[in-house]
Amino acid sequence: MEGAERDTSEERLEKIRKAIPDAKAIIPHPRAPNKVSVVVRDEKGGTRLFKLDCKE
Repeated sequence: MEGAERDTSEERLEKIRKAIPDAKAIIPHPRAPNKVSVVVRDEKGGTRLFKLDCKE
């Protein structure tokens, strides 16, 4: 069953990559499979960290 969960997580990460193409990093939460952190650079060269709750 872990393989099925992993495919779902990978698909979810692909959707995030498509929605936020400028993301420098997408970090899955270690204990909450539906949460990720996304690192993005803004126009001024600063770094922003967004925490997302990925609901299906």
